[in-house]
Parts: sequence; C-alpha cells; structure tokens
Amino acid sequence: MRILRILSLFVVLTAAAPASFTPYLLKNIGIFPASSEPMGFVTLGKLALFQVPGYDASSDQPGLWRSDGTASGTYRLLETYDMQVLAVAGSRCFFSFRLEGGSWRLGITDGTLPGTFSLAQTILWEGPQRVTWRLRQGVLYFSSEGGGHGRELWRSDGTPGGTYEVADVVPGPDSSDPEFLTSFRGQLYFSAGSALWRSDGTAAGTVEVRDVPVTTLQVVGSRLVFIGTDSRGSELWASDGTAAGTHRIADLAEGSASPIFNLDQSQVVGKRLFFSAEAGARGEELYVTDGTAQGTRRLTWFSDPGAIGWDRWFVPGALGNQLFFAAYDPEHGKELWTSDGTPKGTRMLVDAAPGPSSSDPSFFLRFRGRLYYQARGDLWSTDGTAEGTVLIKDVLGGPWQWIADAASDRVFLAQFGDWGLASSLWTTDGTTEGTVKLAEFWGEDLDFDGTLVEGVLLYSGQDDGSGIELWRSDGTPAGTHLLADIADEDIGGSNPHKLMPLGQSVLFFAKDENGYGLWRSDGTEAGTTLVKKGPGFRIGWTASAATRVFFVPNQHGAAVWTSDGTETGTVQLTPDGVRCKSPISAPVVKLGNRVFFSAWYPTYGAEPWVTDGTPQGTRLLADLEPGRGHSYPAGFTVFAGRIWFSAAHRLWMSNGTAKGTIAIGPEWGSIESLLVHAGRLWFLANGRELWSTDGTAAGLRKVDLPASSFRLLLSDGTRLYLSDSRPALWVSDGTAAGTRKISEEGIDTRYGNRASIAFAGRLFYAKSPTGDFYTSDGTAAGTHPVRPDGEPRSPYSLLRFGNRLILATGQELWQSDGTAAGTQRIRDHVYSEAVKAGPRLFFPAWERETGRELWAMRE
Repeated sequence: MRILRILSLFVVLTAAAPASFTPYLLKNIGIFPASSEPMGFVTLGKLALFQVPGYDASSDQPGLWRSDGTASGTYRLLETYDMQVLAVAGSRCFFSFRLEGGSWRLGITDGTLPGTFSLAQTILWEGPQRVTWRLRQGVLYFSSEGGGHGRELWRSDGTPGGTYEVADVVPGPDSSDPEFLTSFRGQLYFSAGSALWRSDGTAAGTVEVRDVPVTTLQVVGSRLVFIGTDSRGSELWASDGTAAGTHRIADLAEGSASPIFNLDQSQVVGKRLFFSAEAGARGEELYVTDGTAQGTRRLTWFSDPGAIGWDRWFVPGALGNQLFFAAYDPEHGKELWTSDGTPKGTRMLVDAAPGPSSSDPSFFLRFRGRLYYQARGDLWSTDGTAEGTVLIKDVLGGPWQWIADAASDRVFLAQFGDWGLASSLWTTDGTTEGTVKLAEFWGEDLDFDGTLVEGVLLYSGQDDGSGIELWRSDGTPAGTHLLADIADEDIGGSNPHKLMPLGQSVLFFAKDENGYGLWRSDGTEAGTTLVKKGPGFRIGWTASAATRVFFVPNQHGAAVWTSDGTETGTVQLTPDGVRCKSPISAPVVKLGNRVFFSAWYPTYGAEPWVTDGTPQGTRLLADLEPGRGHSYPAGFTVFAGRIWFSAAHRLWMSNGTAKGTIAIGPEWGSIESLLVHAGRLWFLANGRELWSTDGTAAGLRKVDLPASSFRLLLSDGTRLYLSDSRPALWVSDGTAAGTRKISEEGIDTRYGNRASIAFAGRLFYAKSPTGDFYTSDGTAAGTHPVRPDGEPRSPYSLLRFGNRLILATGQELWQSDGTAAGTQRIRDHVYSEAVKAGPRLFFPAWERETGRELWAMRE
C-alpha cells in the first residue's frame, strides 16, 4: 500500500508522433542498484513526513521518516514495513501502519520521536470516503474493524483512551461497512448497510436518517446530494439531514431505468454540483444541481458516450464560479471547456489543436487566479476567458506533476522523461522567461513525489550514483541537490506470465531461485514483490475485479482461485472436484460483490456458479439441466441490474439466486455475442438473427439478417458491427433496413473480440484473413487500413492506454492515435500478453542481457 499523495495529477502525454510511450525494464533477476524510494510526502508544519518502503527488503531502514530540509534533521520516526497517511490534523498526523508480524495499528505523530506512538490495534478499510477529520471536534472518524464487531464507525482524538468504536450499527460480528463519511450541519453523515446515517460522535447520537442505499455524498449548499436507489432505480437524491427532507430530486432516465453517473469526477463549485451522466442513447450529458428539483438541469451534451467521463478530467477546484473540464467532440477533438452553470455559459475555451485533432488538456493546477495546464505537450494558462488563455512555453513534454509554493509566485513542475534518459524538475512564474529547468535526474522511472517546507521543495530525486533518494530545491539550479542517501540493495524474480491487473498494480506468475510463485508489481522495482509461493507454471484463465483477481492454476485441478494481492488473501474458492469449464471473463463480470462463471461438478454437470470471493460464498447458482446434464453457460453480461447469460440454448437472467434465475424468450439453436448497446441487450441467435431486449420478455425484438451466418457482434458506441462467415464486415442501426455490408473482408476472430476496439468514434480491428490493422466509421469509404502498409500485422489485442491504442502482436508492441503517422512500433521481442493497471502497461519482454523479464510503460 502506498501512502496518499498530495498535489499530484498524473495524466498521459498526448503529443503527436514521435511515440510518447517508452517502455522500461521493471525488474531484473539478481542484485540491482540500491534505492530507498522515499514516497508519500506530507507537510506537517515546518517538517516533511514521508515513507521509506520496506516491502521485499528494499531498504534496511523502512518506516515513517521526517525532514526539516537538513541532513541532521532527516531521520526515522517509526519502523514499519507498510503505512498509509490518514489525515493531517493541525500539528499532528494520523496514520495506519503494519508491524513486521503483519498486524495493523493506528498511529499519530507530531514529527518528534516522543510524539510518535500507537493509538490502537485496528484494521482500517480503504474505500470511498472512509476517513474524515472534523476540525471543530478535533476528532478523526474512520471505518475500522476491531473488538469483534466487524467494520463499524470509529473515532480518535489522538490519544489511546480517546480512540474507540462509536457505535455497533449492525450488532454482533457483522459489518455495517461505513463509507462516504461527510461533515454536514455539525454532524457526521455516512452510508452504512443500505441506509443513510448521521452521528454526533456518541453511540446514542448515531441514528438512521432514511432506509435508502447511498452512493457518494456531496455537500451542496444547504443539502447533501447523493445517488439513491429505490424500486424506481438509481437517481439523484438530496437530504437536509432529516427523514422527511430526504427524497429524489431528479429522474434523468425516464421510468425505472437508471442513468450511468460519472460521480468520480463530479465537482462542487460554489453552491452547485456539476456532474456528467449517460442516459440511454443520448451520449454523455453535463448537468448542474443545487440540491433541488428546480435547480437541476442539463447544460450541454456530447454525442459520444464517455466524451467527458472516459478520462475523468473534471478540473479540481474552480476559478470564481467557473467549472473547467476536458471534453471531446468530433469537430474539435478533446479540448478545454468551461461552464458557469448555464447552458449559454457552457463552451469550449480555445481550440489549441485546430480542427478535429486533440490538444488533450491535462495536468491542471489552480494558482493565483489562473489555471495552468498542459496542451499538446506545451505549458498553457487561462483566466477563464478565451482572450486570457495563452501559451507559456513550447513542448516541455510530460507527464507532469505540480507543486505550488503559496508563499511566492513560483510553481515547481516535475517532468517525467523516457526510460534511460533524464527526468527533470522545472520552476515557472507563469512567464516564458521565468520557466527554468532546475535539474535532470538519470533513471528508468522516477516516481516523483514531494512537498514544500518553508519555501523549500523536498522530493524523491534520482541520479546514477545514489538511486532514488531524498533531494531538496530552493527554486534555483544551484540550490537543487541530494539531501540524504538512505538505502542499500534489492533482489527480484523472473519469467513473468499470465499478467492480471489489480487496481493500480498487476499480479503475475514468475520464477525466482525458489521456483514459481504469484507476484505483484506497482510499476516500480521496489514494489515488485512475491505474494505466494506456488501455484505453478501452467496457469489457466484469469480475470480481475477492483480488489481481487480470479484464476485457474491447472496444477490444482482446474479449481478457481482468488487473490487480493496478499498471501493470506490468495485462496482456492471452489470445492475439490469442481472444475472450471470455460474462461472466466476478463474483466470479471460482477453483480454487486458476486462473480459468475461456468464450472463442472459430477453431480450437476457444467452449470453456472457464483462466488463472493470467499470459499464459503462459492456455490452452484442453478442446475439448469437437472442431474448430470450440461447447460454450458456462457457470455455472462450485466444489464438492467441482472446478470444475463446463454445456457441450454436459452437466454437467462439472474439476480444471483437460484429462484431468481429465469429463462427469457424461446429456445434457440445458438446464442452468441451478448452485448449492451444503446440501452438494450443485443445478441446473435441461430446464426442469422439479431435479437435485443430492454430487460423484459415483452421487450424482445428480432431482426432477420441478410446473410446466412454471423458470428461476431461489436459496438463503437454509436453503431453495431457484425462479421459474417465469409468473413465480411457489416454495420447496423438495429433494423433490417439499416443493416448493410461495408467490406468484403471482416474481423479476425481468432482472439475473440480482443482484436477490435471502439476508439475516438471509430472501430479499429485486425482484418481477416491477413490481420492488417484496419479502421471503420461505419461506411464503405471510411473502412480502410490505418497505415498503407497494413502494419502492425495480426495484433493479438487492442487496448486503450491514455489517449492512444496499444497493439500487441506475437513479437511486437505498437501504439496508435488512429492515424497513419501516429501508428508506430514501440519495441520488439515482446510476448503477446499485455495488461493495463493504473497508469501503467505491463508486459513480458526479452533482451539479451536480461532474458525474459517484466517491463512496463507509463501513461
């Protein structure tokens, strides 16, 4: 676990060719040069706190450190091998930390050795808003497990005696799982169980407000705004803190349908909340609300779903009453937009890359009445008007990370360079002349982190003599230098395969001197560690969820396993004798906390199974062909709040229970390619029929297709594409009249739908039978090779990485922005598997000096 970052905004480099992604060797077998890798810098008064990580013996001095900017004032406060900063509370800092034996504790520090101590043994839980500091009370509230009551609401005033559980909301060992902890009208509001609660910090004062499931809580003026779910679906709700004053305020999707809210990038500006949502086939819409029905309205809409949401670039904060965000439209590409909360005042600021190409604004920083950002790799700033939006300096490159000095007009800017070349530190005062490079640092991938202490920047820097260590800068080149050299050496592992994304990390199987095992990597050398010895070399199907992965190690009899990235959390789920019969979908199909898959057992045959990620919660969903017959379930898909799949030549929907697993429609000869598109579930039946449903049997519709056999169904967000058995490529609007052939050559289906992807409003795919890299806009004229030479050939998979596509072939890795000039080879000797986890792409690659090892690229 990395400790929380501050003032850091990592995004992708979006300049045009040449290639902006540079792979680097992540970890090599044997002894590797030393690094302490200081990280997670936090300002505490006149001190900087940071962590020296201790996983996999990467340092002989792991723990919580402090620095006043001098070598003598830089020392360790507490030895720990893992930690997380929770909150800076005045002159103290709360944190959780793990002892060498594995137990977790809550700690506090004032930056001195006597003032650093443990408060309680407790397990703090990560998740949405599970920790909050209430200044007026001087109390830290958090979701924790301890005392035999499961995950409940806790509080701490910074003393051992003042650290305790507030209330056992769900009595006994079960958990209420408090989250979305939010201060409002002098009390703490939060979601627990399936209800909205409030607390004054006492057990008696912890009461239920209303029985409604809550997703996120935002204080908007005099109200709390959240997504609530009732029998009419999930919609926008508001509360004044009372049961009577808690109600739905909008119906963005008509009837019982629920819109897709992009609340991870919502933004409060003044007394209004801006957010985007997708409802049906309307694309992505920008909304604003003041917490009332009459104050909730649509500001603008974008025809492409994900025009705002796919990159999550609502700009943090605002200038005055203006919201800033990056959005895509076909005419201008992705550019910087602003809104004052009215439809008329919602507009694009400037077309920094004229025409349909994108400038991809990113790396935003509000500072002294202006917004600084990157566009086309250049440094820009704006005061919120078109006239006040100006270019400061050409082509600094990126990615960037800002740290602003509030005591002056100076801003520090960390620029991340290519592997093997320099990453650098800059400073700017907002003018071309005042934008100066301070230092260059040699290294493969400096994961920059830092904080300001009395005008001096303390940060993680790197050179070839010391590795990644603690540096300082006073804003001048002469005053930028190494401060402390802490660490010694690191040892690693080899032959990575079956990569599986897990949150910001990747799990994979690799071999060291002790044989094969399960490993985890966060994209840094020190963060690449062994999770569990065994399971072995021949690993089967894999899939990932947000907090765990699922896999089938063949040497364990095709049982389904799971891992949360820890040794104790890596366990076999299915009972002995159960064998997984078809690939677990990747990414894994989840309904709530349940995962669905097909498995065989002698008593039942091949039938649908479900798991909650625990052995005791892994069971047969339903015996659809009673006895030892097989229903062969496949195509698990989430739609309309249910899981859908094909089995026994029927279409089924399920709420996760045997009683709630119901067949929909007639019996077909075959069912293929379940796909959610334009608010409906679509699939191919009997080879030549296109069917769809709105989630009900009465809503089933059939379209007779004009060819004898179709085998693949895809969507680019606007159109449906089909590939027939010849193969040829077709496009459809969901009607017989609107279904037409656009190319005699279809899509290469050897790798399922991994060799095709929707990107920038078009379909990109590997053409059958040659494997040429093709694109289509749904017309015959717009269907053509991306490059005249058809390269890259036979991509094994296509995936989005930043604002580009990454294509993996059997031996090469390519990138593409959708144009011929922007489609380039990154490197060769790459094995075909590649996965994205957090801001990095992980893949195995070979070099003569190292053999086959784990490599990565950063967005």
